[in-house]
Amino acid sequence: MIRNRMTFNSCLKRQKGFTAVGWAVVISIGLFFAYLGMILMPYIVGGYTMDRILQGLKEEPNIAKKSKSEIWRLIENRLTINQVRDVKREDFEIKKEPNMTTVYFDYDDRAHFMGNIYIVIERSKSVELYRDY
Repeated sequence: MIRNRMTFNSCLKRQKGFTAVGWAVVISIGLFFAYLGMILMPYIVGGYTMDRILQGLKEEPNIAKKSKSEIWRLIENRLTINQVRDVKREDFEIKKEPNMTTVYFDYDDRAHFMGNIYIVIERSKSVELYRDY
């Protein structure tokens, strides 16, 4: 009778690879992260676009000498060119000081995940534009 009984070590030697349940778990985890990536990718690209728009203001000649409305017009043109539609004028704040101008950007995005679950993406950035003499 002892010979017919399988020991723990002999079971481990016979097992090779994943079971169907193991593969189902691995595939479902992979699909979950792929779904999450598909949802978040447009928002991630939008964040990089906003960074490029704000950093592009630094390259504008004599930007710190321009008025708030002129700076906003430059931002608005860049938003249109890059097809950013969700960002409004209220999301920006432009502060003028004697030697520099600071542009603040503060925006919250909501990505629908599933059901009544949303992912909130907070974007907050500022750029300092110094006066050229």
